[in-house]
Amino acid sequence: MSKVPKILLSVSVIAFLASLTNAGSELGWGFLKPLSAILLVAFFIIQFLEKEVAQYDEENRSRLALAKRYSPDRSETSKSASRQSPRRSRVAIAH
Repeated sequence: MSKVPKILLSVSVIAFLASLTNAGSELGWGFLKPLSAILLVAFFIIQFLEKEVAQYDEENRSRLALAKRYSPDRSETSKSASRQSPRRSRVAIAH
């Protein structure tokens, strides 16, 4: 678990426990209990999506590695681009 889910869970539990005290009871129904419920839901959503995000990151890394493997060499690409750039500038000047 990373830092964000731990923080959300701990703040949610602390807010809920604070709302159960006498001093927090009045403030609890208006602010602390809804806050703890929202943070708890956010914690569960992050936990639910954690594996999906890891899988997506792995797929992106493999796609980038595959694309890098089959991409042309950058030096060849820059040479061909330098050959084409004067032609384009002449065409642009002629118009």
